[in-house]
Amino acid sequence: MTAANDPRQLFHRAAAAYRDGHQACVACGEAHCVFYSARDGTEEYRCFACGFCVGSGRRSGYVVGREQPDAIDVLNDEQPTLLEHLEDHPALRGE
Repeated sequence: MTAANDPRQLFHRAAAAYRDGHQACVACGEAHCVFYSARDGTEEYRCFACGFCVGSGRRSGYVVGREQPDAIDVLNDEQPTLLEHLEDHPALRGE
């Protein structure tokens, strides 16, 4: 894994792009397209333009992924986070 795609570094770069680039995406560079959420010890940045997601959670650490942009619904608070999807993955449980 290179430093460019290290999940921890991507998370911190996504936070900086969100903060300094008017909700910009670290992956596609578009502004005003990233949604930040924080709940239950999980923080995520999700881009509605390209589907890039990066998150940090107490149980799973740092995770990077992609979603279909049209599948993201910010008005639905019941929508599982990226980390909730992946925390049950055998690789993250050490299996």
